[in-house]
Amino acid sequence: MVAERTIQNAENSWLTRLRSGAIIWGLAGGVALSLLTLWALRPIADGFRVNSGHDFLLLYAASSATRAHESPYDPLVLLRYARDAGIPVSYLLDAQQRVNQPYVYPPLFAWLALPFTNFTPSRALLAWRACSVICFFAGSLGMIALWAESMRSQLMASPAKRVLLAAIVAVAPTTALVTFWGNPVAIVYAAMGGWMWALGRNQRSADLAAGALMSAALLKPQLALALAVISVLCLTQGPSASVRRTRVAVSFVGTCVVLLALDVLTTGPALLYAWPRSVLYLSHLTFEQTDMPSLLGLFGYFLTKLPSQIYSAIMWGTTLAGIGAISVLYWRLRHTWNSLTLLGLLTVVWCFTTPYGHANDEVLLVPTGLAIVDAYTQTFATLQARGALTMLLAQRAAALRTLTQWALASLALVALWFGGVLLLLPYPLHHVLGYFAPTIVPTLLLVTIAAMPRALSQQHEHTHVFPPTVPDLATI
Repeated sequence: MVAERTIQNAENSWLTRLRSGAIIWGLAGGVALSLLTLWALRPIADGFRVNSGHDFLLLYAASSATRAHESPYDPLVLLRYARDAGIPVSYLLDAQQRVNQPYVYPPLFAWLALPFTNFTPSRALLAWRACSVICFFAGSLGMIALWAESMRSQLMASPAKRVLLAAIVAVAPTTALVTFWGNPVAIVYAAMGGWMWALGRNQRSADLAAGALMSAALLKPQLALALAVISVLCLTQGPSASVRRTRVAVSFVGTCVVLLALDVLTTGPALLYAWPRSVLYLSHLTFEQTDMPSLLGLFGYFLTKLPSQIYSAIMWGTTLAGIGAISVLYWRLRHTWNSLTLLGLLTVVWCFTTPYGHANDEVLLVPTGLAIVDAYTQTFATLQARGALTMLLAQRAAALRTLTQWALASLALVALWFGGVLLLLPYPLHHVLGYFAPTIVPTLLLVTIAAMPRALSQQHEHTHVFPPTVPDLATI
């Protein structure tokens, strides 16, 4: 009896090592596939080479103006320095020859970027892109570590697997698009991964660190501030929730006060006053953008035909509807859904109803993708281990429903992997996606996580998805 048990344990251990090795090799193949895809997409990047690094070069121009003690919020000043940085003037002016690319970040951000102005624009862009890749890798590693601690999926069970999975995200087309343009959303992404990981620690010092990291959300306030609140709501539950949330809020406010004081000391109050006016100016230009990956982008072609005042009313109405939807979903699901799955759901709901977004910002949907990956990979492993996969395939109706859900999840993850690159795909792929290209990523993620079987979204922190008995296949 003992000998049989020993042999069985040895076989299970061998199978576990074999399965783990296969996962590692599969993830390594995923990294190679991402790099190969980037090489295949080089012709698309070459088509935009004349405006390569546009977003960073605007920051470079703002920092150059700050170094010269000029205001980066002055359109003519920014236009002069942006032209010197190498941005074609045609990409900075609208049809009426007005500057339609204002500097909208805090003046302190331009001051912190001053070291980059010691290099030529091309070398500074190369350094910024290297920092962006590091940010994506670090942010992904933080998010993946949070999901790994739920102990649901073998896909994230070891440091090697987490590193490889983070590397896949760091060089995926969706993050490569951000790296190509040099958009600061990479910093927000790194901060988001950091505060998610910190909130998962359930420690006083980690909560304080999470609140401090949330100050980076001010770089993308229309998107990231709400995502920070969602993270706090989903990751600080239980008897100590109110204490932890207060701690995070105090840390966030304290950090903002320190940054505000530092901003005044380094750049002066005049620039700080000009910052919100520049943001307000940009908000009046959003109706010209028809490719937003949101609900407004879905109907953007029709909305842009309306007067700007009506468009603004619709924009804020959509935002309020999104806040209401998130509030209702959180209130109804907070005790029944797994907190990480709920985090993924609320993240995509907000990104879909945000007042303003860009293709670069689709990287902030990675938590939703992780929630889907975690749920479905763990479920497949559970079914396989219990022999339920064979039983499932024997029942046509249940098998068809389950395979459809897995196919939808796979399609959503592939779309997220490409991200904003879907807008740039050549004929005939772009024409196949057509009008829905800007919103296909959040739409597929939202449908996938909403259609997720109840067994995958149940509250089962640090436990298996299914009960010890074989599940009822009709409910999978």
